[in-house]
Amino acid sequence: YSSPIATLTLQPDETAAIDTYVQEAAPTSAAATSATIAVNGTAGFRRNAFLKFDLSSLASKLILAATLYICNVTTSAANQSFPLHAILAANSGWVEGATWNYANPSTVRWAGDVGADAGIDAGCSVAGTDYNAASIGTLGYLADTIADTQHAITLDVTQMAAMVVANYGLMMLRTPSGIFSFHSASATNAALRPKLVVSYRD
Repeated sequence: YSSPIATLTLQPDETAAIDTYVQEAAPTSAAATSATIAVNGTAGFRRNAFLKFDLSSLASKLILAATLYICNVTTSAANQSFPLHAILAANSGWVEGATWNYANPSTVRWAGDVGADAGIDAGCSVAGTDYNAASIGTLGYLADTIADTQHAITLDVTQMAAMVVANYGLMMLRTPSGIFSFHSASATNAALRPKLVVSYRD
C-alpha cells in the first residue's frame, strides 16, 4: 500500500519568511526587510541572496518532488542563469539580518571567512564550506522576459530530502556582472513572493 501523494505549498509573508541578500560593497548593510533579493557576480560588488522555508512539517515524509517559484524584478536582453545551492551546516547560525561581514551580526562569521576579517571569502561565498558546491537547482531566465514573471525551479529531490532533516536554507548566486533582482517575501503583492511547492508521501 502506498499512501496518497500530498502537496505542501509555502509562500510566507515578511513576518514568517526568512530571506535577504548580502553585499560585498556594503559589508555592514542588512537587507532583511527589503522588497527584493539581489544577486551580482561582479568582483568587489558581489551580492548573494538567501531564502529559508519552514520544512518542519515534512519530517519523516518521502519527498517526491520540489519546485521553487520566484518572480523577477529585473529584465535583461540576454539569457541568464542563476544557480541555487543548499547552505551547509557550518553556516547554521545565519539570520535574516545577515551582512557580508557576519552570518549573525557581531557574533557569528561566515564559515568560509577563514581570517574572520570580512574579506573576499566572506558573504557565504565559498563553495564546499559555506554552501554545497553541487547546485540544488537553476533558474533559467529567457531574454526579454518581462518583470513580475514567475519562474519555476525544479529542485534536486535528494538534496531536498536532506534539507528536511537539516535545513539551513538556500542561496542564489550569479556569475555574470551586474545586479539582478527578484521579489522577496516583503513584496506588497502576495502573488509575487517566493513560493515552495513540495510533493510527498507519508
